[in-house]
Amino acid sequence: IDEDQAEVLSRFIRSLVKVGKLARTAREFSRAACTTSSCAVVLGIRGGYLVTHVEPGKHCIPSFDPGRPGRLQQLEIKYVHPREVQEQGGWRTRLFWYRRLVTETEDIVYREEPFRAGMEPTWARDTEASVSHGLGFCPAAWVRTMPTSADPVDGTPIIDPALYPLLDEVNYTVSLKNRSAQYNCDPWTARFGVVGDSEPVTKSSGRIMDL
Repeated sequence: IDEDQAEVLSRFIRSLVKVGKLARTAREFSRAACTTSSCAVVLGIRGGYLVTHVEPGKHCIPSFDPGRPGRLQQLEIKYVHPREVQEQGGWRTRLFWYRRLVTETEDIVYREEPFRAGMEPTWARDTEASVSHGLGFCPAAWVRTMPTSADPVDGTPIIDPALYPLLDEVNYTVSLKNRSAQYNCDPWTARFGVVGDSEPVTKSSGRIMDL
């Protein structure tokens, strides 16, 4: 392309990044991947606007293109979540399955099904929420934190798990210092010369200690 065409294309890309809030999306999926070692970013169009959805890696089953490593061929999002339902006698919290399948031709959302331990539900396609996009590629990307050759799917945590016990000790020390400040630096109110028995005093800045 020539310089004028390149300028038009650059303006279009800059506008796409701004309108689609892709900078915010990049921060969101970077934070999610750093927390869970991997995540998926699904792109879509809603009301004429570019939208993105970031899903934690623990909810996803990615399938990669064997000819292009790292490129998603299919992404399945599947997990169990709580939901309040109205039953006889009031509202109850019940577990439900959620499933979504993004392929090179379709974005299929299935109807939520009740969770039953040890049983796979019978999935039914939600026709209103599903769409056949026909893009020829999976409109999703897989993000791995600090990828290594040891794991082709997930990355590695930012903080070495070997440091977790040390971090627990640091947190415990800070917690004890905070408790010490609350219990020992809080002023007492005391009365002297009290005659007779008195009830045990629980320390509090709003109570009087009789001596």
